[in-house]
Amino acid sequence: MKLFLIDGHALIFKMYYAFLGRPMINAKGVDTSILFGFTKYLLELIRREQPTHIAVGFDPPGGTFRNQLYPEYKANRGETPQLVIDALEPLTQIVKALNIPVLMIPGFEADDVLGSMAKRSAREGFDVYMVTPDKDYGQLLEPTIFQVKPGKKGGDDELFDIPRLREKYGIARPDQIIDLLAICGDASDNVPGVKGVGEVGASKLLQKYDTLEGIYEHLDELTPRQQELFRAAEDHIALSKVLVTIKTDIDIPVKADDMRLEAASPAAMDLFNLYGFNSLKKYLNVSDSAGPEGIPPSGVRPADSPHHPFGTVPPLSNRGCYVPQGEGLPNTKRII
Repeated sequence: MKLFLIDGHALIFKMYYAFLGRPMINAKGVDTSILFGFTKYLLELIRREQPTHIAVGFDPPGGTFRNQLYPEYKANRGETPQLVIDALEPLTQIVKALNIPVLMIPGFEADDVLGSMAKRSAREGFDVYMVTPDKDYGQLLEPTIFQVKPGKKGGDDELFDIPRLREKYGIARPDQIIDLLAICGDASDNVPGVKGVGEVGASKLLQKYDTLEGIYEHLDELTPRQQELFRAAEDHIALSKVLVTIKTDIDIPVKADDMRLEAASPAAMDLFNLYGFNSLKKYLNVSDSAGPEGIPPSGVRPADSPHHPFGTVPPLSNRGCYVPQGEGLPNTKRII
């Protein structure tokens, strides 16, 4: 059994930047770049990798437990682009119309939900593939848990297993990624680390002392400059380690059978018609037929809401754990 877990927000931002210079504008004058790119990547992934099970995770609206622990968490980020904000609800509808469960739990980032699902599913006998570019996910790797990094600028997707992780970061075990991130800090999430110590230096120290705690236990063996840097970070380094640790013990009310790959619902074709995704219809094995008076089988009608650029799409099934609130994509090859 093969489960693919998709980091939805990471994929949204990938498509935002991929199409920023060449947006896709539909017949109604609406920018559908993110919706199209995300959907195309997802459908091509399914066709290429043929997973038996699949799910997509999104960050919930509002903060998470990390903001409660550290109010400055992600405080340095600029405002989310409006195109990204506008795409989230329609994308959720598209994913659900494809009969793929959406995983979203208040108070936890998608990383935590997908991490918990990955660990649970591995225990249940799955080979798990986490689709995300974020190096944080390296801490989750096991012999049957892998990371798939979407390709850049036309490149193939990249598969990370434990040997590849060791080669990339010069560490012995996946859990050392947590210590590496805590030492280096994370500018994008505003997580403070040991200022002045980079990835190479952190890796060498972990090779010698195994853990962050081991480094502090042997501070007197470090160079005077390193001792100074680590002592300056001592008041926040434990918090930094908590902030970069992906939770793996969340109780997720989605069972393995809920994630089994199924045929798309008729609503998927209706949504593709609505957004003008004609080139993606080849991926669907549902009929493009209209009901009485030309109303599609799912009841999706052309949008007319003035409050949302994509209009209003009625709710679909609640399969999964959803909490409401161009063609020129990279070439890929089969991973396994």
